[in-house]
Amino acid sequence: MPVLKLTPQFIATSLTCPDGKTRVEYCDTDVPGLYIAVRAASPGVGVFYIRWKDPNSKTCHTKLGRTIDIDLAEARKAARQLRNDIALGANPQADARAAKAVPTVTEFFEEQYLPYAKPRKRSYRRDEEMYRLRIKEQFGRVKMNEVTRKQVQLFHNRLLADGLKPASADHCVKLMRRALEPGC
Repeated sequence: MPVLKLTPQFIATSLTCPDGKTRVEYCDTDVPGLYIAVRAASPGVGVFYIRWKDPNSKTCHTKLGRTIDIDLAEARKAARQLRNDIALGANPQADARAAKAVPTVTEFFEEQYLPYAKPRKRSYRRDEEMYRLRIKEQFGRVKMNEVTRKQVQLFHNRLLADGLKPASADHCVKLMRRALEPGC
């Protein structure tokens, strides 16, 4: 784990892994915790990381970007900003885990809403049909917390433009509102 002052010239010419090693880290002297990981499988290309400790004193690593995607100045700026956020109490890994934990609309409908609605609603089959034929295509891969009012309005307008009767288009929007509103 060599510690040196990283320079753009070093990054452009010297990112290689020593013989007999599969991985090496080049640590920066200017920004504590910033390092470049270089693998033997991809010489000349490294990945910027920041090393930090979480509230439980566990060492964590956050990827900032590849050396071909961001330059040294951007990596240093991002590392300083991340270190400031961590000093103020932020936990980037917990935030990332929380973002991954939010289900997509498809996951929510198929795993939670439809099994809940089946024994409770006489119109369960109609809900499932509207979801499968209309909603899944438009919103299936979208995370629940990323569905916006504007997207739903555009979806409603598209249904009307496709020739769906206004009442049927309204039913699709009502199903989304009822299924996706918090606290139900």
